[in-house]
Amino acid sequence: MSKQETIGGYLEGEMKKRRMSMREFAYQMGSTHTTLARVIEHGKPQIDFLIRLSGYTKVSLERLVAISYPDSVHHTPTDTAMLAERINALPALQRGIILDLINGILFEKPDNGGNKNPLGGR
Repeated sequence: MSKQETIGGYLEGEMKKRRMSMREFAYQMGSTHTTLARVIEHGKPQIDFLIRLSGYTKVSLERLVAISYPDSVHHTPTDTAMLAERINALPALQRGIILDLINGILFEKPDNGGNKNPLGGR
């Protein structure tokens, strides 16, 4: 399992994405920087930590449990599941545009030249 697929890797990525210090991220999610540091270093967070993290990041508790305890749940790859959850949380119009784009790419039939470019160019 790569570092990015662990709860520690996920937390580090979220802090980097949000350009937040560990102390600031912990405060925003309702935890302490010492608890956050312990989870990043050793993993295995308690459920109340995951509930707070889920509320703050808008990532499902189920997904966070799967990252934290990968042997307990059969799951979709972390990056795929998180992307799907974020797309699902978008306003309906934006979500529809993204889904149309994805479906257009997945189900497009190649033209006579075998071109699968979703933008139609060669």
